Amino acid sequence: MACEAQGGLTQYLNMPEVEMADRMCGGHKQVSQMIRNIYDRQRAGALRATADGVTGNPILRTNITISSTPFATRKFYKSDLFTGTFGRMVFSYKARTSRDGRIPRQGKYSDEFYKKLDDYLVRLDISKGRFIIKPLNKLTDKLAEDMAQMADLADDDILWDISKRALVSAWKAGCVMWVLNNQTWTRAMGELVEWLVYHDIWSKMQIFADLLGKDADAQNEVQRRGPKNLLDSLETSFSEAQLEALRISLGKSKEGTNGQIRKWVFRKFITYSNQTGLYTKTDEYLKGKSNE
Repeated sequence: MACEAQGGLTQYLNMPEVEMADRMCGGHKQVSQMIRNIYDRQRAGALRATADGVTGNPILRTNITISSTPFATRKFYKSDLFTGTFGRMVFSYKARTSRDGRIPRQGKYSDEFYKKLDDYLVRLDISKGRFIIKPLNKLTDKLAEDMAQMADLADDDILWDISKRALVSAWKAGCVMWVLNNQTWTRAMGELVEWLVYHDIWSKMQIFADLLGKDADAQNEVQRRGPKNLLDSLETSFSEAQLEALRISLGKSKEGTNGQIRKWVFRKFITYSNQTGLYTKTDEYLKGKSNE
């Protein structure tokens, strides 16, 4: 309500601890609704029937940065991994640094930086209307296909679900960069959008991989690292029984073996030989791996 009362102006909030979001919103249950209203602008002004009655969705323009430790972050999001709140937040994981004995110094931005920032804010403010950024949309479509292929290689529905909003968040970042760059698209901007998608997913897997699995308490350290490319774990030529055994060893269902093979054949990752009864990785797949 306070943000809406500011006439639609953007509020910048920097929270050094994730628990501050609960206090700001009046409770953990309210954090999810706040994030949904910020992320999904079409919800603004709509009424919603809940168990507590009919509530309204205010207009929110808010940029939030939250810093936290992995332990506190896991505790905060543990109950929200599958509600949509988790996917809407963009994560940036930074591993613990080595014990080099150096105390980090906090620097200051120069006056030149603030002047440039003011120019950018003006460009955002005067950008009105509806625009279609064709290069960005084309890139996002390609990344969506890449995410689908990656999920098929790992046979991981959760990875696919997480990637959907990672794509939307990166697309939104691309829109902002396009405006800031005088409505001009560059290759470097496209490379950054692609990096944002993968970095968001990677960061989430570094912290939540075991919690996103079915048997979180039984996951070992290797499984906690995130989805595994099953095809890379097999020889160049392999049988259906070998894939089945691999799936079972990773806690995946035996019944899903045939469906995964069909997806790999459809995507031209593998071909089948009637003479040998084996599946073989295609040159196209192997060439793509060598270029990574």
